[in-house]
Amino acid sequence: MGPTRLISVLLAGALLANAAFGAADAALSEVAAPPEDQSSIALSGRTRNPNPEAWLKRIEAKGAPWWIGPTGELLVRNVSQATLTPFLPERSKATGAAMIVAPGGGTLVLGMDLPYQVARWLNARGIAAFVLKYRLVPTPKDPGAFLKIVAVHRCIGR
Repeated sequence: MGPTRLISVLLAGALLANAAFGAADAALSEVAAPPEDQSSIALSGRTRNPNPEAWLKRIEAKGAPWWIGPTGELLVRNVSQATLTPFLPERSKATGAAMIVAPGGGTLVLGMDLPYQVARWLNARGIAAFVLKYRLVPTPKDPGAFLKIVAVHRCIGR
């Protein structure tokens, strides 16, 4: 792809993103990290990220892309330190088995509700679970700017 074509695609993507996510600020709300995150174990390695880790909840269906998840979904982005969060069963139920649960998401955001639910389900069956929170690509601190970048990435197929 030549430079002129790339600039055209980026401009078109930016215009589309602006039109599609004009009210993006209202679609996501920054929230405090959940209590489970306080017992996380930091893994080795850390990436440089100028923006702090941000926990978000989707508060309305309009304005955020479908893959962000349903309204109320707990998300995290700008993860620069990978962690394992332990979910340990009661001693009386413990089987000695353990499992690592990895959240869905990928490059820009992790959906954390489902992994926490799976970990609790495993605990009820006597299985220790460790939820992995892996490092992500840095994104802008502002949720609206974040969603615009997401739209541009989707427009250019990245």
